Amino acid sequence: MLVLRLVLEAANSLRSASKSIAITQCAYEQKQFEAPSHATVQNLVLRIGLYELQRPKEVADDWIWVVDHTIQIGTVKILLVLGIRAQTFGQLQRPLECRDMCVLELLPVKQSNGEIVKEQLQRVAERTGVPHAIVSDDGSDLRKGIELLRKDHAKVVPLQDIVHKVSRLNKAILEEDPQWPSYRTQCTQTANAIRQSELAHLRPPTPKTKARHMNLDPEIRWGLGVLDLLRRARAGELDAKQTAELPLELLEQKFGWLEQYSRSLAAWGSLMEVGQTICRVVRREGYHRKISAGVSAAIARPLDEPSTRLLDRSLAFLGKTEIDIPEGKKLLGSSEVIESLIGKGKRLEGHQSKSGFTSQILAMAASVGHPTGEMIQAALECCRIKHVKAWCATYLGTSVQSRRRRDLGPVKDKKLRKADIAATPNF
Repeated sequence: MLVLRLVLEAANSLRSASKSIAITQCAYEQKQFEAPSHATVQNLVLRIGLYELQRPKEVADDWIWVVDHTIQIGTVKILLVLGIRAQTFGQLQRPLECRDMCVLELLPVKQSNGEIVKEQLQRVAERTGVPHAIVSDDGSDLRKGIELLRKDHAKVVPLQDIVHKVSRLNKAILEEDPQWPSYRTQCTQTANAIRQSELAHLRPPTPKTKARHMNLDPEIRWGLGVLDLLRRARAGELDAKQTAELPLELLEQKFGWLEQYSRSLAAWGSLMEVGQTICRVVRREGYHRKISAGVSAAIARPLDEPSTRLLDRSLAFLGKTEIDIPEGKKLLGSSEVIESLIGKGKRLEGHQSKSGFTSQILAMAASVGHPTGEMIQAALECCRIKHVKAWCATYLGTSVQSRRRRDLGPVKDKKLRKADIAATPNF
């Protein structure tokens, strides 16, 4: 139980969890058992994950599914399906967490489209019952698969993750503003110009390469923050140390260009704030018959033109969504729990996450639910390492790293390897 919690909850590595047990016992002089090796810890996590994935789940008609795809290097794509009963979700008085969910499917596939996703979802429905609702990020494969499933099961309610929806609306509004691309270009140029200077701590944040439209807030906050720094420097409001380290002439030279974007940055900041408020309300309340009214009441007026557009488009989306929700019901409005679990899975995989999927993806399944003593005992009795290996052989095949070693062979020339580093300092 302790070693599992260190890995799955405290974000310890496998070796760190093993050493932590040994150090704790040594510190308290209570060596009751041998600390498990990192390999034993890994095997334990994988067996728990396989058990959670394969154990029978309740058959019911009020499941809320959260579905998403995750990809790495190579051709394999993982379909992950999490579930929570609607009655359980309705009783929660806090944000949804991984421990609230069940893993209904964790399926590696080499090809995916709407028809394949529909077949995958249908197989899950045969095991647990047709879901009441399905939440997704509205990716093309998932959207098509859910649409095809609804042709056979019309009562399934399709729901879009509110964060992805608002982010797409933000993206569309910003792309209509001619100043936005030029602002981002100048941010990149400024970052390169001051990277090796005394102003390196004021460097603009690096734009995200993945889901860029979901990570715009840091770039906007940076511009607003530096504009405020310029204002304080011009007004003589910096302290003596700041004045010495941040000469006004240098600040003007490197950041004076931001003045032409001052009004736009204020509007973009308001846009981000409205978007965050919409997401916060839906995260807290979920989707229900009066969610659009709740969002409208939470946002202060008056708004500028871009923020008004975002609010109007969001309310139109929420109005269409709430029509399909039964009176008195609350359904999940965010898929962030599945994104959190995928992120945790990549952390547990460590550097392997850059080399394609390995057996460590089962650690994602081990990260949900409550690891009680009874559950751990049942998992270890049901799932052996041979079962983990059989599952990997069936669904993962030969890993990217294994094929690389097979085709390139071991590195024989020691000159190509890193120099050995001394295990202890040389004094």
